[in-house]
Amino acid sequence: MFKADKQVYFSQPNQMLIVIYVLLSLFGSFIFFDISTNNVALKPIIKQIIWLMSGFSFVFIILRYNLAFKIEKIFNKKIIYFLLLFSYILLFWVLNKGVVVNGAKRWINIFGISFQPSSLIMLILIMYYAEMLSRKVELIRSKKFSDIVKVFALPSIITGIIFILIFKEKHLSILLITSATIFTMIYVAGLRKRYFLSIILIGILGLGLILFGSSKKNYRNERINLWKKYNFFLRKYNDYDKISVSSRQVKESLIAITAGGLAGKGFSGGRSKYKFLSEVTSDYIFSIVNEEFGFIAGTLVIIGYLFIFLFSIQSVGFHESLYLKFLTIGISMLIFYTVLVNIGVATSLLPSTGVPLPFLSYGGTAFWINSIELGILTNLTKKTKI
Repeated sequence: MFKADKQVYFSQPNQMLIVIYVLLSLFGSFIFFDISTNNVALKPIIKQIIWLMSGFSFVFIILRYNLAFKIEKIFNKKIIYFLLLFSYILLFWVLNKGVVVNGAKRWINIFGISFQPSSLIMLILIMYYAEMLSRKVELIRSKKFSDIVKVFALPSIITGIIFILIFKEKHLSILLITSATIFTMIYVAGLRKRYFLSIILIGILGLGLILFGSSKKNYRNERINLWKKYNFFLRKYNDYDKISVSSRQVKESLIAITAGGLAGKGFSGGRSKYKFLSEVTSDYIFSIVNEEFGFIAGTLVIIGYLFIFLFSIQSVGFHESLYLKFLTIGISMLIFYTVLVNIGVATSLLPSTGVPLPFLSYGGTAFWINSIELGILTNLTKKTKI
């Protein structure tokens, strides 16, 4: 421990977070290079190296500053509302000028660089709720329904508009992860159970309308129907002999995971990367980890994420500031839920959806945002005392 200005004491951040982050990122790049052995194009490999180095740079730049004493001043109420306005601009830009990939318009090109705004907007929303909850925590814990309405009227409108715009991008997974994170933050804030359960019920009803209230030709319904046929829970009833183009992705992922056994088939020994399994560098990279490096490697990856979550949540008690407590919980849960969804899809526990695995999956936007989140979390693990 050493003494800082203004009688503020602080220690070094939890360096194990950095170690796990670097190991997962390097392992993800190693897997990507392995997958790229069946493709002679150098451009994706160069991009991956650039993303890796820039992501590391983001983390170490963030760690140079003591955010525990600055973040509340930097990201105050006015700045956060400006960021929310910026989010609306980005989302309207996507819907009007965005690039369509795999039937979904989620990307924009900025000076030749593809960028997915929804990943950044998740973080902005978490910062907004952390600031709002820290100011209104007493009202949130009130017994009066009128106080609850006062607290959540404006946030519901702000969040609702963002969610509608993201929904039009066909990015339901982002909505589910962000909603789960916000619900967790509200629960931790101390909202009474009857109000919290009412919010959860409304959310479930809304999700049901989205998933089942539209035409059978809707792509979401198609994925739900595939999950009903090939999900992990009912696998003994499934008919694996009838393979369609739409169901191949789900079944090939399960084949890859089970084929690896305990120790895997070894580097470049898997078959799935040879166009048997699409989106193998992003949504289904966990399947390749298990196929080529086995159940042991898959388990170690999961343990790595669990340690990130536990080390981050542990730091909540270090802060006297409610804002920092809510921010730590929000970012920790955001990463945790993303991991759950990605691995859940790969193992067919959840319906297929496009969510990259933090730090492992190929892609610049997600890796940059995840790196920034990890940098903030690591910075906030400093034990602070004023």
